[in-house]
Amino acid sequence: MSQYLRAERRGPERLAEFLQDCQEDKIDLTYDRLACEALKQSDVVLYVADANNPVVDAHTQDVRVIQKIQPRIVAILNKTKTLTETKGEEAKYRRIEQWKKNFVKWMSTRSSVLMHIGTNLQKSSRYPRLI
Repeated sequence: MSQYLRAERRGPERLAEFLQDCQEDKIDLTYDRLACEALKQSDVVLYVADANNPVVDAHTQDVRVIQKIQPRIVAILNKTKTLTETKGEEAKYRRIEQWKKNFVKWMSTRSSVLMHIGTNLQKSSRYPRLI
């Protein structure tokens, strides 16, 4: 998606060349193009992360690409209850801290909001409490 965005910024000719190259290499960009258009038309992006999964570089890349198109992101950490049930309370808190650290790092570079929705819906603010 990042290469698509770069080609698009460089103008119609570069974009056409890029799309032709992808077509020749049998690379389907249908969903990338649809995602880019949806992000461009959005007022905000909801980035929902699964607490069962550790943060990996792919998450960082996802957020960076999204921020190029739509800098307003609300990050939500989901499935903390499931994590507690499978790995225990301590593992849940370690994972929350891992995601929190990365959310703050990612969001500090753009206008974004970080929030956690637990069993009770909490009011969101610029820096709401996680757990």
